[in-house]
Amino acid sequence: MFKIIGDLWKHYYQYRLYVLLLFLAFLKQCFHTQQLVDTQEYLQAANALLQFGFPDSCTGNICEHWLHETRRTVGYPFVLMVFGQVPLLVIAIQCLLAVFVPIYAIQFLKKINAAANEKWLLWFFVLYPLQFFYANILMPEIWCELLVILAANYFI
Repeated sequence: MFKIIGDLWKHYYQYRLYVLLLFLAFLKQCFHTQQLVDTQEYLQAANALLQFGFPDSCTGNICEHWLHETRRTVGYPFVLMVFGQVPLLVIAIQCLLAVFVPIYAIQFLKKINAAANEKWLLWFFVLYPLQFFYANILMPEIWCELLVILAANYFI
């Protein structure tokens, strides 16, 4: 894995740019933290998981309206609970996971013998702004993205 990262780092400036943009987005989040309503729901579900043993995003009525009990799944609140709900630690882990997504995407394309050029796939990741947004906010999208590409690599 580290050889693949080293090769990408050495041969593709797009990958270096991608990692730099992830780092800059992380620094921005360090100095100016953003949270969405969804983030609050995940944090509330993590608190409920810690206190009551089940992820209930409805406890505390954080949005001042009724939230349905099945609104959030257990996976991401469990991740937040495991890492002690330290936002910057979770965000740093998400940025690290986001570094691996293009690598596994390239491996998947090679596995299915796709004619896609690695350089253009890396440009897709660099030019896709939500990649940097979701990597640097408490949301499960990067975790899901990585799990999907890992599953695709494993099952295909």
